[in-house]
Amino acid sequence: MTLDVVLQIGITVLGFGAVVTNIFKKRICWILWSMSNVGWVWLYLRTGLKESIPIMLVYTLANIWGWLQWE
Repeated sequence: MTLDVVLQIGITVLGFGAVVTNIFKKRICWILWSMSNVGWVWLYLRTGLKESIPIMLVYTLANIWGWLQWE
């Protein structure tokens, strides 16, 4: 199993954890989503998919906004 495959699995698990924690209304979901986004950026840089990076940055900004607005 290559490092890229391990990264994809780990990042996907983080994203799934973010969804589950959001379902249970836990604020930590925003941190998990941001960690997932950073992971995808790293993977995209490793694999040359730089065109996908801007949307991850937008998602990360949305996560910060969500974190700040959470009540």
